[in-house]
Amino acid sequence: MKKIIFAVVIFLLIVVSYIAISRRPDPVVVLGPSDEVELTYTDAQYSESDDLISVDVHYPRFSDPAIADIVEHYAVDPAKEFYRVGRTEAEEIKEDFPDWPGRYEFITSYTVATDTDPYINIMFSRYSDTGGAHGLGFTDVLVIDREHGDRIEFADLFTNTGIAARALPALVTESLLEQKMSKLGISKEDALESLEEPFASSLSGILENYDNFSLTPEGVTFYFSPYQAGAYVEGEYSVFVPRSDLQEYLVPDFKVVPN
Repeated sequence: MKKIIFAVVIFLLIVVSYIAISRRPDPVVVLGPSDEVELTYTDAQYSESDDLISVDVHYPRFSDPAIADIVEHYAVDPAKEFYRVGRTEAEEIKEDFPDWPGRYEFITSYTVATDTDPYINIMFSRYSDTGGAHGLGFTDVLVIDREHGDRIEFADLFTNTGIAARALPALVTESLLEQKMSKLGISKEDALESLEEPFASSLSGILENYDNFSLTPEGVTFYFSPYQAGAYVEGEYSVFVPRSDLQEYLVPDFKVVPN
């Protein structure tokens, strides 16, 4: 009898240990010190799902409350809006077409650049599908000023956003042409023609065309989603512009390369 009791106790200890291990929180990721201040984050999730729509968002939850609040709203708010609007649309489609096999879907994953101190670049990979010919995926970047705990937007970088935006097409066009030539196997003339129509307006010198970017001490990388600089099949484009090419447009705080 004692042997049986002993065996049961050992079994229960093994089960309890397994449960404890399986319930451990996601590992804490430590970002290198900036002015000796440690910053950590863990993986967080927001999800909603039923037979008509599915929303699944992963995002980093930072140890700094101010940064955590900015990131959560940036990651989750679009998903909540997609769910609110999308579910109504899906219900209407299902009512009109009972055999409709589609399902609205919104997915977000992320990576955090850990080598861009004093900036935090959170690269969200967004994907949405509303039952059309295909879904749409794109990169959505959130830049955080680690020292002040604020979001960095286009207007924060430049003394005059209008002048800076009008200068950017000339700074990104050559790289876009080279990428198109390589990706599509076409001549420079054909690549230029493909940029001019029908994408001229989406690459013109207005702020909204260049407000998706990542930031490093070396410069700025601008991201262009499908349909902005090319056909859907071409996917995304990104162009790095060195800080030296932007010096005359930058506000004083960004003219100096951080140590």
